[in-house]
Amino acid sequence: MSQPDRVARGQRPLPCTTQDSYHGTMLVDPNHPFFRRKWVRIACVVAPAGWAVLELATGNPFWAIVFGAAAAALFHALILNGPDR
Repeated sequence: MSQPDRVARGQRPLPCTTQDSYHGTMLVDPNHPFFRRKWVRIACVVAPAGWAVLELATGNPFWAIVFGAAAAALFHALILNGPDR
């Protein structure tokens, strides 16, 4: 039974972690108006990727991995999935 059906019948709504209302954890919302323009989405991916390359070039592999992972997560959220249209 969905959340609106439960509320309409006078039952308490289920917690947010139920299958009906759980949409996953989003670190970056690609539907936010800030990410509407494509160049902004690309810049938000290129900045941490470039920083990862800089960290690797200066001999800091830990921070290169951290920023590379951030760039990969942003690439997945902003470029591959992108905003809903």
